[in-house]
Amino acid sequence: MNHAHLPTLDLSLVDAALDAWAGEHGFLVELLAIDDGQTLVRLAPHPHDLTDLIRRALGAGNTPADWEDQHAPMDGSSASWDWAVTMATTYNRTRIIARLSDHDQGVRGLFAHHGHPGPVEIQILEVDPAQVLHHLTGLKNTP
Repeated sequence: MNHAHLPTLDLSLVDAALDAWAGEHGFLVELLAIDDGQTLVRLAPHPHDLTDLIRRALGAGNTPADWEDQHAPMDGSSASWDWAVTMATTYNRTRIIARLSDHDQGVRGLFAHHGHPGPVEIQILEVDPAQVLHHLTGLKNTP
């Protein structure tokens, strides 16, 4: 990375502030790259938030049709997979897509506050149903 053109930008402060912002908004910073004045920030949903969301859904009785069957398959042909697809779609729609403008303003504002003069590209990775199924499997197999 070439940071020579950014003498006023304290990367450790930006990194810490970005990590804090991401954590407050349910994300992990997967990538922070600054090169020739171009900045790329890639955020991913925080696994703990995803697990908490799944636990709340299960606790409220929103369970896969095969939830009580300890021997039910947990693959792409199961009721659990269908549930995972629905949960991932809902998560992405309500926590990522519906808030894109807020997330964009928050990250750009953070960089502006820390004196970053260049453009900031923000990528937010969506939750994949396989991630939901992974967390669901862990919860199902927990006594």
